[in-house]
Amino acid sequence: MVIYVIGHLAIDEVIINGKNLPISLGGTAAFSSLVCSRFVDAKNVSVISKVGPDFPLEFLDYLTRSGINTQFVDKVKRHSTRYRLEYIDDERELTLKSVCAPITIEDFPEELFNAQLIYFGPIANEIPIETIIATKERSNSIVALDIQGLIRHRTSKGELYFKSGPKIDELLEYIDIIKLDLKESQIVSGASKFRQIVSYLSSLGVKMFIITKSRRGSELYYMGKLIKIPSIILRQIYNTTGAGDCFFSSFLMEYLKNKDPLQAVQFATKAVSYLIGSETGIQSFFENGDIYTLIEKFIQENRVK
Repeated sequence: MVIYVIGHLAIDEVIINGKNLPISLGGTAAFSSLVCSRFVDAKNVSVISKVGPDFPLEFLDYLTRSGINTQFVDKVKRHSTRYRLEYIDDERELTLKSVCAPITIEDFPEELFNAQLIYFGPIANEIPIETIIATKERSNSIVALDIQGLIRHRTSKGELYFKSGPKIDELLEYIDIIKLDLKESQIVSGASKFRQIVSYLSSLGVKMFIITKSRRGSELYYMGKLIKIPSIILRQIYNTTGAGDCFFSSFLMEYLKNKDPLQAVQFATKAVSYLIGSETGIQSFFENGDIYTLIEKFIQENRVK
């Protein structure tokens, strides 16, 4: 199974309740490739990205040591994409400090178009919509999209605002599986009520999508049906960084394996609970042992009955 994850690797400056943490590796391309690498042969997971001279070499080394193919990470002159993430209790405030060079179809190897999965994970509008459409037109792959980075825009001060439009609507009919959170779904649809959101997305020709709602679980739409998936209540949550990426990539891995969307979203709910409920965060996915067994054991021991 060959998988390509496309989007900027990022430098994250994280502040939790006023405490500055050391800079860390961020971006959907990072978190999702790491998660995917635990469900398939890691050497078949490739990242396509661009980073600048300020990008720490140890971040790339970490991905490479995990077995992920990083040969398509292009080093350019422009500064890397960098976010400031400030967490205050359950709230998160993002500031986009810099954006690296765009990723276009010219950056893709020819073998990408024969992959089982092409996963677009933009975080800063770094992938042109035309690139995503052209990719789908040239391939028979499953094309998945986490929409967050396509509707994020920034002011000159790095403050984020969210905006959709006709080009986003045109794009969605080309995507096989889409992930949005509740706020993003409201922005894309222009609606506030859930039924209106679902009606809007399905009218665009979207065949399968997942809307995540944080601690209120998620909603899965496929074959004209909408299914509500409750979240798992845990005894303790340590850190939610990368939760959306973990959820979607776990869903995609399970879906590729069994082609059952409901089973896949149920598994993804367990996988993301394992991530946010583990003190070591993403590193918990690399503990010794079968990943499915680790997740099931964790849920049994940490779920509030």
